[in-house]
This record gives sequence, C-alpha cells and structure tokens, in this order.
Amino acid sequence: MAHPHFATCYNVDKTQYVELKVAGELLICFSEITNGTLGLFDMHQKDISSLRPSMGDEHATAHLFRLKNGTIPLLKNIVHDDVPFVIDTIQKSFTFLSKASTKEKKQFKLILDFCCNVSKGVRQRFILKLVTFTFDKKDKIWLILFSISPFSEKPLDEKPQRRMFNVTNGQCILFEKEQTMTKRPIEILRLIAEGMTAK
Repeated sequence: MAHPHFATCYNVDKTQYVELKVAGELLICFSEITNGTLGLFDMHQKDISSLRPSMGDEHATAHLFRLKNGTIPLLKNIVHDDVPFVIDTIQKSFTFLSKASTKEKKQFKLILDFCCNVSKGVRQRFILKLVTFTFDKKDKIWLILFSISPFSEKPLDEKPQRRMFNVTNGQCILFEKEQTMTKRPIEILRLIAEGMTAK
C-alpha cells in the first residue's frame, strides 16, 4: 500500500514535461563532475524519468544502473535485512516533508546507506542521497533528484544509517537521535550531506 504522503502528483501538464527534458539533459552535465549515478524520480508517473549512470557498459555492475521499467535493478537487489530500513526511512521522510513549507522542502537533503547484492555471493554498500528538485502547480513535490554511489568507507557488517540535513545550516533533523556510529562514519556522512567528498 502506498504511503499517504507519497501520493500521486496530479498538477503537472505537458509543458512541464518539456521542461523536464531539459532537466534530464542537465543531469548529463552534472554527472561529469560527480562519482554518483544521478536521476530524477517523477512523483506524478511514479517512476524514474531521467537517469545518468556514472559508469560505462564495460563496468561489471553497469547492468544494475540501467533504467528498466521505470526503476533501477540495483534497488531491487537491496539485501533482505535492509529493505524494512529503507522503506521506513522513505515513509518517515515524506511524512516530515508533508508538514514542511515549500521553501523548507527544498532545504533538506536525505542520505541513507544500504547493502545490495551486485552479483552471486557479492555484496556492496551504496549511499543514496535525495533532495527536492521541483514542485507541481500546487506546490506539491513533483521531481526528486537522487544520487547513488558506492560507499566503501563503511564495512559491510555494520547496520545501515540515515540522516537528514538542512543544507542551509548543516543541522541534522528527523533522525538526529540515531547516533550509533563511530565518529569517522558520522563525519563521512556529514561531509557527503554537505556535498563534499570524504577523503
């Protein structure tokens, strides 16, 4: 059952989809300066409308990042133990955003990590970052910009984590009480949330 705050966005017309094509072209430019796969999730169509993988077809896991039936195969390969965590994170985040003003919705960045099965017997950790990209005519969230990147800094045997930041002041909100990580992983996530590269 769909989450009530993940409701269909009805206030989008053909003109806006013409503009969306331009936004998709911008992803190609952005992907040249980031190490993550970039995409736009369409709340109206309930699928990924634009995607720019960060790797070529020659990469061993490239098939997991190709757009197929409105989604990315990688997301269907999330390990069983992490699936409830990912679903809970998305639901709580949209519940929170539904109560925020239009201005505030564009100030928050959500990040979470999880493990995926990339091939038989092989797991890899990834980090997912999401921000509100644009709204429909009634200021409901229409497009969500996301990035998925490998997250090798964190061991596979550690539990997944999530954080939501206000990008204007760096304040951690919503999941701020979930501080079970060591100092180093927390610092890495903080830098990623601020759009910096962790070294």
